Amino acid sequence: QHEDNSQWQSIHFDNSEEGWVVGKNGLISHTNDGGVTWNPQTANTNYHLNDVYFVDDQYGWVVGSEDYYKNWNGRVWRTTNGGKDWKESGFFSDREQGAHGKHGVDFIDHNTGYIVGQEVLWGSVHKSTDGGRHWKQLNLGGNYPVLNAVDFINPNKGWAVGESGFIIHTADGGNTWQIQASGITRNLTSVKFLNEQVGYVAAGGILLKTENGGLSWEPDDSISGVVFDVDFTDLHHGWVVGSSGVIYAYVDPDHP
Repeated sequence: QHEDNSQWQSIHFDNSEEGWVVGKNGLISHTNDGGVTWNPQTANTNYHLNDVYFVDDQYGWVVGSEDYYKNWNGRVWRTTNGGKDWKESGFFSDREQGAHGKHGVDFIDHNTGYIVGQEVLWGSVHKSTDGGRHWKQLNLGGNYPVLNAVDFINPNKGWAVGESGFIIHTADGGNTWQIQASGITRNLTSVKFLNEQVGYVAAGGILLKTENGGLSWEPDDSISGVVFDVDFTDLHHGWVVGSSGVIYAYVDPDHP
């Protein structure tokens, strides 16, 4: 639908018509016709934007880092009017201590949401209960690898994934976290759960699937090539994207 020299990092559609993509050097673009046309938006920043999420066609959040490789200075932006205006709603910085980049964002509703990334040397999760105006770092129970993506299916249950095959899960809104074994050591870049039992994780050249809430994970052999991101609208329709422009679509033959 669209091609230029921009380096896009993340895509999110609120419905079949309204979608956003974000990328390096502060790039944001929006479509309201299913991708036929795209129009630029701006958060007035040259930060590298790593992830975007909307709970409806008006309320959305973007996370990013000042430096793409060193993850200096993580930042969050928020919109309440579909991206016409973006305002900073979180700044994480301490150059003397180390990196504070923010890599993933997910909101349950207009108020409650989570961001993941890096705090100094370790992975971090922050939670907001006021729409991103304020953030509180959560206690993960240990020093764990840098986190790249987060997904909550309800106010209590969520998953975060990161480097070296790392997966953690919460069943109480982020108050406590448990490690889940992915079975691999590749960096995990995306996580998507369809319900409390069925979920997918993108891991380089592997797409992992669980059917028991993350207690065990198995590779999906129908996918080949490097996979970066996975998304499903329901149990029967999903997509993965990866290197060399690859896009896979899944359609349940019993529910076309």
